[in-house]
Amino acid sequence: MIVSASGYEKKLTNAAASVSVISQEELQSSQYHDLAEALRSVEGVDVESGTGKTGGLEISIRGMPASYTLILIDGVRQGGSSDVTPNGFSAMNTGFMPPLAAIERIEVIRGPMSTLYGSDAMGGVVNIITSILPYKECRQMALFRQCRAESAGKQQMG
Repeated sequence: MIVSASGYEKKLTNAAASVSVISQEELQSSQYHDLAEALRSVEGVDVESGTGKTGGLEISIRGMPASYTLILIDGVRQGGSSDVTPNGFSAMNTGFMPPLAAIERIEVIRGPMSTLYGSDAMGGVVNIITSILPYKECRQMALFRQCRAESAGKQQMG
C-alpha cells in the first residue's frame, strides 16, 4: 500500500504515478549504511553530498534540480533546500533524517506531483514512513555525528 501518490491509501499496482517502495525488509536485507545508499538504489533518483557549511544531501529525481524534490517524513514536509538557517547558510532538505532502523518504508514518486503537494514537488516526492515502536523503558542512548569521516558513539545510562 502507498499513500503519497494519491493522498490516501492505495495499492501500488493502482497508483497513477511511477512509484518505488523500499520496504523495511529490503532496507535490512540489503544492508544499506544510510538513507543515501537506499535512495541510490531507486531508478531515476540521484543523491549527492550537499555543499556549504550545513552539509546534507541533494536528492534529485529524473534530472530535475534538488529544489524540485519534496522530502516528507511521515507525510510532513521537511525544509526545502532553499531555506536559510539563522546563521545565514543554506539548509539542505535532509537536515534531519531518521536512522534506517526507524524506517518502515520509503516511498519514491518519480514525476510531477505539484498538483497534490505544491511547486516544490515538480520532480517528485520522497516520503519516509517511520515505524511505530511500542513504548518500552530504555536506558541506552546512541549519538551519531557525521562530518567528513563517519563516527558513532554510545553512552550507557543508569
